[in-house]
Amino acid sequence: MESLYAEVVVKPKQSLSKKVIVAIVTVFLALVTISAVRIAFLQQSLFVISCCAPMVIAIGAITWYFNKSSKIEYEYIYCDDTIDIARIRAKEKRKNILRVELDNIELFAPIDAEEMTQYNRLAAVDYASAKKENPIYAMVTVVKGKKVRILLEPSMKMLDGLSIKLGKKIIRK
Repeated sequence: MESLYAEVVVKPKQSLSKKVIVAIVTVFLALVTISAVRIAFLQQSLFVISCCAPMVIAIGAITWYFNKSSKIEYEYIYCDDTIDIARIRAKEKRKNILRVELDNIELFAPIDAEEMTQYNRLAAVDYASAKKENPIYAMVTVVKGKKVRILLEPSMKMLDGLSIKLGKKIIRK
């Protein structure tokens, strides 16, 4: 039998608060650097100039870290009877965060589906991008002993494969 396989990579939309925090930190660090360099050259002291160099390097490293760590992607891999969800930071560090067996899925439906309303009070774990062009689906399952809704943006290929395995547990738009 041929195995069912689908892979989706989603780039979440960065929240406004996170963008504002990164911008404030970057501006603050730039202002500190500029004022320290200005004082160093006005004093023309070798000691002050030598103290500025490590600070400029540290400020640059902190700014680089904040900008790099804010780039996150989620990857969903559907293979036969499991859905694996991984978080990828800065296109380098991949961490598997969740594995769901299809037998444990109670419902897989669009978040605005009528059948999903009874599950709206459950805690939601968001692995979607929140971009309006992509339909968001919720998967109701048990994770670590608690029933939760997991928000995803599956591809058509993934939905087709899930339809075969889940049967009546899946609702499509």
